[in-house]
Amino acid sequence: MRLLLDENAADRRFVAQLRAAGHDVETTTTSLGVGASDRAIFAYAIETARVIVTRDCDDFRALADASEVHPGLLLIFAGSVAAVEALVRAVAHVETLFPNMDDLVLSLVEFSW
Repeated sequence: MRLLLDENAADRRFVAQLRAAGHDVETTTTSLGVGASDRAIFAYAIETARVIVTRDCDDFRALADASEVHPGLLLIFAGSVAAVEALVRAVAHVETLFPNMDDLVLSLVEFSW
């Protein structure tokens, strides 16, 4: 899966494990710089066909709802003590269930840094 990890979701261990699992991962800090706006991130994701992974759930959900099309959105809600490995497995499961994430917004619960 082609992923764009928002600054708030780009933990080094998470990025490394996603890449080791075969995902094509970019981070917003690398691609757009530190502090990029949500709108700039959303536009970049559409331009590059990358699913956004973020903990900024409300703002990105609003952008997705207002958009006619987007490459997909994976929302991370903190709240448990699950390991990074659990989220990597969740992303793999999502990819299996939804090989085309276009216009989908999915919540990945049971995860925290």
